[in-house]
Amino acid sequence: RSLRRLIAHNASQVEYDAQGRVIIPTFLRGWAKLQKKVVVAGSIDWIEIWDLTLYNRHLDQLSQEKNQLAEQLHA
Repeated sequence: RSLRRLIAHNASQVEYDAQGRVIIPTFLRGWAKLQKKVVVAGSIDWIEIWDLTLYNRHLDQLSQEKNQLAEQLHA
């Protein structure tokens, strides 16, 4: 329960505008280092919003670690 609380303590309830968009609060944009271009990535049962450059770096890193990650699944 404590871990869930720690992860979600910065969660914010937002409303849609007339065009169905949401505005990500400033403190979350800063925390996520969101710039002009972002990626909305589906991750099983949730979505993640990433800065495009940071997301591509993360994918590159995961690609380099894919064999290690696969071994962890079988351990």
